[in-house]
Amino acid sequence: MSRKFLEALKVRKQILGLLLVITALMYCHQVFAQTVPTQTIRWQDFEYWDDPLNWGWKTSSYAYPYFGFGIGYGAMRTVLDFAEGSRVLEVWSTNPSVFNRLERFWVMNEDIRYLTQSGPQPITDHKVISFNVASRLGLEEWDQWEFQVGLITASGHHVILGYRPVGYQGEPPVLAEGGFPAGGNTEQNPAYVVVNLGRQYQDGTWHLVMRDMDEDIDLADNGIRDGSQVFGGGQSRIKWLRILGNGYRMDNIWFHTNRNIIANHPPKLQKIGPQFAQLFVPFNLLIEANDIDLLQPVPTGNPQLYFTATIGGWGAHGTNTPNLITRVKLVDDPTPIPFKGKFVMPCSIDDPQVESNLVMLTYVPQYLEDLIVTVRVTDRMGLSDVEVFPMSVVNYPVVNHPPRLEQLEDDFYLLGSSQPYEKYFSCYDQDYQKDIFGKSDKAGVGSASGNITFTAFIDGLPYYGYGPYQEDLIPEPTTPHIIFHPQFEGVHRIVVVARDTRGLTSIAEYTLVVANPGGWLNHPPVLGEDIDSPQVALAGQLFSIPVEFYDPDLEPLYYSCNIGMVTELPPEGIAKQLNADQSLSGQSTYGRYRNGVVYSFLTYFPGIYNVQITAYDPRGGWSTATFVLDVQPWWSL
Repeated sequence: MSRKFLEALKVRKQILGLLLVITALMYCHQVFAQTVPTQTIRWQDFEYWDDPLNWGWKTSSYAYPYFGFGIGYGAMRTVLDFAEGSRVLEVWSTNPSVFNRLERFWVMNEDIRYLTQSGPQPITDHKVISFNVASRLGLEEWDQWEFQVGLITASGHHVILGYRPVGYQGEPPVLAEGGFPAGGNTEQNPAYVVVNLGRQYQDGTWHLVMRDMDEDIDLADNGIRDGSQVFGGGQSRIKWLRILGNGYRMDNIWFHTNRNIIANHPPKLQKIGPQFAQLFVPFNLLIEANDIDLLQPVPTGNPQLYFTATIGGWGAHGTNTPNLITRVKLVDDPTPIPFKGKFVMPCSIDDPQVESNLVMLTYVPQYLEDLIVTVRVTDRMGLSDVEVFPMSVVNYPVVNHPPRLEQLEDDFYLLGSSQPYEKYFSCYDQDYQKDIFGKSDKAGVGSASGNITFTAFIDGLPYYGYGPYQEDLIPEPTTPHIIFHPQFEGVHRIVVVARDTRGLTSIAEYTLVVANPGGWLNHPPVLGEDIDSPQVALAGQLFSIPVEFYDPDLEPLYYSCNIGMVTELPPEGIAKQLNADQSLSGQSTYGRYRNGVVYSFLTYFPGIYNVQITAYDPRGGWSTATFVLDVQPWWSL
């Protein structure tokens, strides 16, 4: 070999090593972002240009060119899919006929291993499988599709899991053939567990299917376990994958230890009302965010939330610098800045006592002007929340600050219910360092406060005493508790105002849908919570965000998107399925009527993407959630 060839080979190895390091960093960024870390094996993402046969795949193509070319042949290749955002596996074949033995075309891979430092290893303890799939719109072709997983349980039983896009959403797995222990003792006589995913996958949209194989086997037949776990010990391992059917595309076949990779929720900033700052005097504002994915209580010394602030105005001209945000810790020694019974002290992000969800915005005004402040909080998975508020620079001391209301989610009420509509919310008094809750038993804090009063009204009906609502929405002005009896159907915007004794206010609003179930009128789905835009993702890293719709008519919902993937979840809600936030499942006013979907997107191409997620009900009603997704290059990590 020539010297130039050896040097070129050396450079190629260095580049490959750098890419492996970058991939490892992105993987660790993803793994350690969750409260319960998700270990993910990216088994195949089809980001290659050569034949899939070179990557362990084989087909059942039978050559029988009779009555024309191509009869009995199948095609398997990788192509670039613009809606999914990367290269994908495309499979096409003829339908079962006498020319292909009346069998469904299939592709199969029996090399289910992943690379480690000690060489290829079998997949033994990653019990959750996920894959992206998009169908054709041909019903007769899509009914034949099936994703099969061949595995051995910890107790040595042979099982085939078959995932099919038929039946209805949420249908439990069934044991179709054989039984345990007789039906699953040998490889020649395995147990066959059928999992019907539902027909909502036949819409041409990319869907991310994520299933807990351990759970599916257990639900099909408790005898399969035979007193032992399916994965994570003994002889458990995944042996092969086989995909049957015609006319589909697939991508990203991954294995995980749990489903938390799509259980991430965006952080929430507290509402911040109008602020006043004194000229040439340092302005300090404590900013607090909540993230239900963080450990409770929120851990210190490991900040998982990141804050940025932008101040725009005639004098500031859009100041955007991390120096505006100061990390803080809570101490017992008195300092000029109190906070909920303790005191705030600036510190570095490396301090072991640094607060994860509390920072301080520091700014020294230089002009008498009105400014617009934008604060953004982002978690380690890239989900963020934005709060915008005005700030006026004055030439006198400022001793009063507005109260802070929590963000209020949209809600709905069933007309004719015997119970009134109720909604509790919370407020924080900056001057008295006190949390005010609608329920007195929450966190052991009293509900009423003589310093802040609350009012609520229906926007569009400023004199609602003369309208259809004859009662005050908040009977007790010092308690953040809305209660009244809606009398008419419709979509109403509820505005909540918190006002202190010096007149400063904070305003929050949400949508209340009043529906009459069982009537002839169909109500379209309602978006449970708006998605802040833009959202930020990294190229090559899975971006996911929960999107919650609910149907006032209590009907099931189906989803599609223009780019990326949707993952349907049972009507009980995202939280119950993923065990991420039990308070959202059956505990809230409308938790049991809510449908959940997780939107996911993974692309290697940076850019600005306009995302549209549409929810449909069976009678033609639909609603769309839209947001902008900014996919940044991997080096922006």
